[in-house]
Amino acid sequence: MPKIPLLTIPKKYRSQSRDTSIEVDFLQCSIWKQMPLIKKVELTVSITQGCRQLTLQGIKNKYPQFTPQEQKLFYTKIILGEEISSLIIDRKKDENIMIGNPIELALLIAEILESLDIVYFVEGSVASSLWGESRATLDLDLVADLKVEKIDNFIAKVDPLFYLSEEAVKQAIINKSCFNLIHFFTSEKIDIFIPNQSSLIQTEIERRTLQTVTENGSYLYLATPEDIILQKLIWYRDGNKISERQWRDVLGVLKVQSTDLDFNYLKYWAELENLSDLLNQALLESGL
Repeated sequence: MPKIPLLTIPKKYRSQSRDTSIEVDFLQCSIWKQMPLIKKVELTVSITQGCRQLTLQGIKNKYPQFTPQEQKLFYTKIILGEEISSLIIDRKKDENIMIGNPIELALLIAEILESLDIVYFVEGSVASSLWGESRATLDLDLVADLKVEKIDNFIAKVDPLFYLSEEAVKQAIINKSCFNLIHFFTSEKIDIFIPNQSSLIQTEIERRTLQTVTENGSYLYLATPEDIILQKLIWYRDGNKISERQWRDVLGVLKVQSTDLDFNYLKYWAELENLSDLLNQALLESGL
């Protein structure tokens, strides 16, 4: 039986979960730090698909009288909500339920964006799961520098596979906000953010990192760990500091990336974005 290593854990270190001891949390993050990114991809996909499978099985157990189409309708409502699900359920009404894979979905939309020479990178929970604590993802977030002149070509390429609103795309480009794509086959949602001209988002684009995410060499551009931390801190602050999920993602990336992070970069942008107090608290709770 292997010996349990002697651990020196900083006083302010916080576990990711209340039901996980600090010692186990510290060891787990050490294991994630040593794990190759492709293995983190597999873990994140497995966790996400496992949650989706449990949702579907729960529907089957609770409503055994449902037809496959009724199961799909109910599943889609749970995944997307009543209003959004009504937009897509008729489009693929004869298709069986397919459990979504966030990385395959990212690769699919990335291929479309690259074919149109549109700069993009993956951010949000998918990126934080690959750089930090792996968890189930609710949707896929991307930044994509889509311009007005490419709207028609973009819509032509995504329309057979995704639901989207042309008007929502145009407004997102005008307002530098976001629009949604809904994958017909899996009912998974993609949030696409149009970058504004702020110094931070332009720096994130310049710093995006190309990472191999499958054994056959497929790749994605990801936000860097530092930029994921900053973006999650902004979302946490702008959400009145009540999102445990956002805070946990921040701590996960800090713990797993730890001394590999560019702390000068983090502190520089944290000061400019009025995030210094939150960053300092996160550094303490992650043992840094």
